[in-house]
Amino acid sequence: MNRIKNAIQKIGTKISLTHDEVTTHGFGVLYPVRYQQKTFGNILNTPQGRTENGRYTLFTETELLQEAKYGDIISDNKNQYILLWKDMYYSDSDSYAKACIKIITDRE
Repeated sequence: MNRIKNAIQKIGTKISLTHDEVTTHGFGVLYPVRYQQKTFGNILNTPQGRTENGRYTLFTETELLQEAKYGDIISDNKNQYILLWKDMYYSDSDSYAKACIKIITDRE
């Protein structure tokens, strides 16, 4: 039983990936990358809610990103994103993929 995959399907949104002109569908959880906490001397800067250059983190099923590579297009039926990098995580019972994507069309 893959609890992470079940959670992604439950709280995620439908997404599609276009790789080598072939489109596959799945579920993913997207959220904006936030600026890192920085210290300037004695001042601690902890910004909230701002994205870093339109970048987002995507958590999804490993099957969706298995063959994906830099430059592939990911869509959530509102916006399109370009894949920057991906990491695949496997254990005995669960697996998931984490990717950094950058928005290229904003339809909101």
